[in-house]
Amino acid sequence: MPEFIEVTTDELLDALLSYAPVRPVHIEGPPGSGKTECAKLFFENIGMPFEEFDGGTTAIEDIVGLPIPDHVNQVIRYYPPVRLKRDKPFGIILDDMPNAKLDVLRAFYKIMQFKKTDSFEMPEGSIVISTGNRTEDNAYVEALPAPLVNRMMILRLADDVDGWLRHARERNFHPLIIDFIESRPKNIRSPSNPHGRPFTSKRSLHMLSDALWQHKELNPHRVQIAAEASIGLAHAVEFQGFYRTKADRLTVERLLKGDIRWPGSPADRQELFFLMNSFRFYLIKHLPTTVDAVNGSTRELAHKAKALLAALAEISGEMAQHVIIQIDGEAVPDWFVVEVARDLPRIAASRK
Repeated sequence: MPEFIEVTTDELLDALLSYAPVRPVHIEGPPGSGKTECAKLFFENIGMPFEEFDGGTTAIEDIVGLPIPDHVNQVIRYYPPVRLKRDKPFGIILDDMPNAKLDVLRAFYKIMQFKKTDSFEMPEGSIVISTGNRTEDNAYVEALPAPLVNRMMILRLADDVDGWLRHARERNFHPLIIDFIESRPKNIRSPSNPHGRPFTSKRSLHMLSDALWQHKELNPHRVQIAAEASIGLAHAVEFQGFYRTKADRLTVERLLKGDIRWPGSPADRQELFFLMNSFRFYLIKHLPTTVDAVNGSTRELAHKAKALLAALAEISGEMAQHVIIQIDGEAVPDWFVVEVARDLPRIAASRK
């Protein structure tokens, strides 16, 4: 079955600029992926005022208004909420729409399709955008009704790492967070947790950044508390190792130059694990995929890498093996693995 196409933040904003003025648009994505922020940014970019309604907390009166008796004509009239009574075009963001109660969803339906309810009609040129989590995100949402789905364009927001990094720098995120995601792009998200535990998302990374900025000085214990309270546990543990390698200046570049060695103490396993992963990603990035493309500098890198693998194997054979196996579709080149298998016994023997 074909994959649902996902769009980056820039692609989403471009699509909204084209589609939203003529058709209602629904932005879909996992929790904390930046759906609502993108909708707000769109309205800010075009200079249009907007109102936001949250599907989970909005009452029907917030949309339709209150019934007021008209004793003269003996009818009931609905007076629209003041925030929706406008003379000029404006925008509405129906946030978390799939989580709305049935009566509110019906009102949202009218706004999406006709840009009106029983009590008000949006001026010509107004724009409606909705957002929502997916049913697979453990977000306790209902699938949207088919007639509603068939009346709006649906855009799924991707985990756009480059766009997020740009946004994080513009918003002055803590440099540790930026460096962490820059070195581990896949750590921008972890699956949502059905047991109510923290998971990693763009939103939770922002929370972790705010928490880190609150400390005048960081230490390993403070970093542990902040990380495990904000992001997925596996990423939190990795982030603690990342912090320690930063604090102790344990970098792959220094490792390759011989300025430092692998941390060998049992107390340093977090640092060792993160440095090992950094070493693995460094090799994946810098070693050519085929042996024919190897030049002088990459041959020197391969030679140093094999010596470092032998040293790592003396501390932890499991971690040394971790460097050369395929994980999530990524691995060091096959030619390098062949050379490791051929040369490592000789290198290990020479170290004794």
